[in-house]
Amino acid sequence: MCCGNFTCFQCFQAVCAKGIKKCPCCREEILITMDKWVRQTEQQAKRGRHWAQTQMGIYFLEGSSCQHGDAVHHKVDVREALKWFKLAAEQRHPDAIRNIAQLHAGVYGKVKEVEQCQIKARALMKEAGNLRAQRNYAMMCRLGQGGPEDKSEAAHYYTLAYSQKDEVSPLEISDDFLPEEVLHAGLFLGMYHFNGDGGLTKNLRTAKYYLEEHVKESEKQSSNVLPDAYMCLAACLMELHERTFGRNVPDYSVPGYSSVPRAISLYRKSVKMGLDYPNVSSQHSKEVLESLVTQLKGFCGNCGVDSKDIPKGKLKACSSCHSAWYCGKQCQIEHWKAGHKSDCVRQQV
Repeated sequence: MCCGNFTCFQCFQAVCAKGIKKCPCCREEILITMDKWVRQTEQQAKRGRHWAQTQMGIYFLEGSSCQHGDAVHHKVDVREALKWFKLAAEQRHPDAIRNIAQLHAGVYGKVKEVEQCQIKARALMKEAGNLRAQRNYAMMCRLGQGGPEDKSEAAHYYTLAYSQKDEVSPLEISDDFLPEEVLHAGLFLGMYHFNGDGGLTKNLRTAKYYLEEHVKESEKQSSNVLPDAYMCLAACLMELHERTFGRNVPDYSVPGYSSVPRAISLYRKSVKMGLDYPNVSSQHSKEVLESLVTQLKGFCGNCGVDSKDIPKGKLKACSSCHSAWYCGKQCQIEHWKAGHKSDCVRQQV
């Protein structure tokens, strides 16, 4: 910071581990107070360092140097922020271009002539080439903001964003968590491959990969998983199962290889998310779930006997997954040992 030069992340970690308090480049003190840090940033910005100019823009945009108690506060000044961003953008600094794009798109306050601003934001984000810009540009193409809807272009830039999954700087990842931009890209790539949209050929296994990664990482990070993600992954699993084993109801019970219990679990999660915020995906999941459960309740998951031929006409559900029904305890034990043990997905109903 003091001299405006950089060291790589690994060297920076080594410097911190050794307790070195001076810059390895200019030997000036680097572990300093926040107000001195901000002054040094301003000095480097005036010297033309693009990263410092971008940082000054962020200071004026957010009104604070950080979110900690020792933050240096500025008066929020969007014009001043835009001035610094433009200086850095002239040197092709991607974060500066991204912030200008967001300003023009109206993220920070109301902007007149939104359509023209979106067009400019769309062009700037396409040029930026960084992760957030790629995600935002893909989203604008998908929604038709600032230009015609273009799913092929959206799929292309979502792919570019997702390709940075293993290349994101360690500074941007906490506890092996993936950036929100990568999760967002994975969700829509999964949907595009499932539906054959965006110029992509329908590929259920590729769709399954993207959607499973999205759901797994989102739940790991306690992020909000959209009902669409659960619904689409469940539909993908059901279609893969039907293509492999058949579409008849008895084919749904293939111990050790059945995706049906997991699909039902995902449909239930989608329905549950729609209880507080009703939406089309949750409603569709509810309809599919009711139809599927009704069909599965009609026969024993092990011997295949029809529920009408059972005394009282009622089968017993698996108490763990509630996705398989049996005519008796013996059939349930046989089915469990045959492979349902590996298919069963514990859930609350």
